Amino acid sequence: MGALDMKKFNANALSMNAKGRYRLGLLGLIMVLGLAGCTPALNWRAVNLDGVSTWLPCKPDRAQRELEIGGQKIQMEMMGCEAQGVMYAVSHAKVSISSESQAVAAAWQNASFKQMLAGAPQQSVFQARGEKPATGQFFKLTGTRSNGQVLKAQLAWVVLGTEIYHLAMYARAITSDQAEPFFSEVKIQ
Repeated sequence: MGALDMKKFNANALSMNAKGRYRLGLLGLIMVLGLAGCTPALNWRAVNLDGVSTWLPCKPDRAQRELEIGGQKIQMEMMGCEAQGVMYAVSHAKVSISSESQAVAAAWQNASFKQMLAGAPQQSVFQARGEKPATGQFFKLTGTRSNGQVLKAQLAWVVLGTEIYHLAMYARAITSDQAEPFFSEVKIQ
């Protein structure tokens, strides 16, 4: 073998190293993009509203207004946000006499169902944790938006004395990944 042959060998070796570096770089890029794809799209954070706390996947807007529900004018405080096509909302209202709380909550539920043009909801028990653990009602239902599109909802109401707490999710479809952190972390202080 002459000197010329050795140059070919070194050129081939360098060429293989460049190909190897290219492949390694490409593999690294694919891994980084794959990890980015695994990053959660929902940015869950703890939120509090007048004695109720839970997790929301987005920064909520807050509002306050007076409503008439069940023949009573009540001051309602709300917060909510939208993430991945799901509207999340937390509301709190206080009635003047605790004996009226259940009737106001029932009127609120009926108004919500009617507004959605919903069929019969699936109902179950809802458990809120925290300093004041409380049992409430949980509903899953399907209705229709005003534009005719299907609307799914998961709704919970908890009545504790004169306090009424409401949690809601609305979307075309609701997955357990979207609902579980929202409803399972509800605490009443």
